[in-house]
Amino acid sequence: MVEVRDLTKNYGKFTALQNVTFSVGKGQVIGLLGPNGAGKTTTMKILTTFMPQCAGSAVIGGNDTRVNPMEVRRMVGYLPESNPLNLEVTVLEALHFVAKIRGIAPKERSKAVAKIVDMCRLQSVQKKVIGQLSKGFRQRVGLAQAMIHDPQVLVLDEPTSGLDPNQIADMLNLIKELGRDKTVIHSTHILAEAEDTCDRVLILSRGVLVADSHPAKLARNAQGHQMVLRIENSNPEMAQKLSTLDWVQNTEQYGDLWHLYSSEKRDMGKELAEFCRVQNWLVSELAYKEPNLEQVFAHLTRRGDAQ
Repeated sequence: MVEVRDLTKNYGKFTALQNVTFSVGKGQVIGLLGPNGAGKTTTMKILTTFMPQCAGSAVIGGNDTRVNPMEVRRMVGYLPESNPLNLEVTVLEALHFVAKIRGIAPKERSKAVAKIVDMCRLQSVQKKVIGQLSKGFRQRVGLAQAMIHDPQVLVLDEPTSGLDPNQIADMLNLIKELGRDKTVIHSTHILAEAEDTCDRVLILSRGVLVADSHPAKLARNAQGHQMVLRIENSNPEMAQKLSTLDWVQNTEQYGDLWHLYSSEKRDMGKELAEFCRVQNWLVSELAYKEPNLEQVFAHLTRRGDAQ
């Protein structure tokens, strides 16, 4: 459904995207992750034909964004982070207007609006002026506008930005529902959202795609594992002795609790337990800890190396 090949975008001497390549099939929810300035919004603007790339290609449903931009726009629904809304009209008025400019036939507009109001759970506010709505309902209106023409691909830029926990949960549940039969690409800074919602995550760093995988698989294959160790009556001098273990790259102390970081992917529990016994340290906790998506994200975006 979405095919991106060697996508590159330069702003003068600054490279916002460099040879980014990925594909997304129908019925997939993809999380686009990265720190500020990583190239997420630039990617989304190219996919939605708001700006052209400098090199490479982006093809949606067989239509190249530069060759057939109007066909791409018919296939895509876009919710930008700014969520531009007319605050002086009602929800129904806004949706009927968007349905009209989207080319939905007059006889079909009311049916399309009713369907999207129900899908986005806007029944209770459909006759209210948008300016009087909460941030959560405004996000739903923006999503409804993006979906009114029943697009095959949805591009959502920070759709949960500024929402409270309950509103975030509602939005994520809606995204998961949409992902059953549509292609959904959404950016987020909240890694727990990606783990809960996405079939795959794409991580951008400095305009380079540094990871493309399922969140759990990405964590399993990541470099940078750790042992958690609790030593009764710990003291800072223990760090020097722990660092003599050849697999220990870094240590962190939190009272009696130690985190020992290693690039190796094996469980060093037996070796560590024997080491502590020799040192005559009293160990009350020892566990191997798999890295989570947050640690993987920090590791990849600090390095900026393509993988």
